[in-house]
Amino acid sequence: MKKHLNIIISGELREKGFRFSAMQKAYEHEISGFVRRKRDGRIYIEAEGEEEQLEKYLEWCRKGPLGTIVYNVQVDNGSLKDFSTFDIKRH
Repeated sequence: MKKHLNIIISGELREKGFRFSAMQKAYEHEISGFVRRKRDGRIYIEAEGEEEQLEKYLEWCRKGPLGTIVYNVQVDNGSLKDFSTFDIKRH
């Protein structure tokens, strides 16, 4: 069943590397949505996909790409928006 998740990640996150890696992993797991950096430095992701694929994506979010340290991942369910791609957005 398709779901929508709102994800906020905090930690020591590289400026551009985390967002690009989040997009790559989303495509690997057939996730649509977007990623952006919040003004406070945290990463915000809206992700849609099948529940099993979202779980795999969340596993990656809890680790992040090489060179980052993830302190916390907050996940909330949201309403489906039927994204067709996964993009990097500005603030």
